[in-house]
Amino acid sequence: MRIEQLGYLVAISKTKSISLAAKQLYISHQGMSNAISMMEKELGKTLLVRTNKGVELTEIGQKYADCTSSFLERLEALKTEENASLNLDGQLLTGALCIYTAPLLGVCILPKVISEYKKKYPLVRINIKQTDSQGILTAVKEGKADIGLITIVNKEYKKIKSNAKNNLIEIQKLFSDNLCVLTSKLSPLASNRSVTLKETLRYPLAVYYSMKDVITFLENNAYLYGTPDIAIESENDLINLGIIEEGSTIGLMSHYNWLNYTQKKVSDNIITLPLCDDISLLNCLVVNKNNSLSVCSQAFLDVLDDMKTCLFC
Repeated sequence: MRIEQLGYLVAISKTKSISLAAKQLYISHQGMSNAISMMEKELGKTLLVRTNKGVELTEIGQKYADCTSSFLERLEALKTEENASLNLDGQLLTGALCIYTAPLLGVCILPKVISEYKKKYPLVRINIKQTDSQGILTAVKEGKADIGLITIVNKEYKKIKSNAKNNLIEIQKLFSDNLCVLTSKLSPLASNRSVTLKETLRYPLAVYYSMKDVITFLENNAYLYGTPDIAIESENDLINLGIIEEGSTIGLMSHYNWLNYTQKKVSDNIITLPLCDDISLLNCLVVNKNNSLSVCSQAFLDVLDDMKTCLFC
């Protein structure tokens, strides 16, 4: 009796069909039937019976299937455990990884990527620092950060990328994100379907630390949109949300942050409005072209690349 034959019993137990089980395991229907017959002959036991609902395992057949299923799961876990922390040379991947991140990516994206990374490379020590885009670019340039994750306004992208290129810094776009306005249902803006930045900046703002680069952009372009009236500035989003809910201020936030993180924390008294202006956020990866990536850094980028579809859709 071979392990793959026992695996056939597990598949039949789950699908209640020899045809479906054979299809899942990429063998012929006849091949699976013959294998089961050989097992029954070897054991001297009937392992399955055909009913009008399909195929069902007998009591002894189900016992073999349950035992095999548990064994295969443990075997797979053992293989994963043995192989997960290996680098490309088949050696245990150890070392350190320093990541400087923007607040938005630090809250919404990085935890998921780090979780997956640590499953594969549990021996790597990871140090995460949160700061604004300029601080991240400087850290990558000076070699303090192995990898940077920044959030910048789309209208600043060309200038920032050009300056970074001159400093041998490479910036790669990960995904773009829309800005939205948070307002209370008590606010006069609540009846709007959308809002412009000029309209938004007529009201006092409760500013999140994650919006620091956006506020800097608005202050530098006050002649276009008006001067931001910063009523509250806090790193605690719950404080800002509470103040916005009372109707005395409004807020700016990334739409991704709202959908994947903040929306879970607020009451129905806060609503979001899309901005009409052609302004969005670009979330980007930053690396130093002058320094070769460490194995730990390259492994992180591989994990990030594998997760792009589920993270950035």
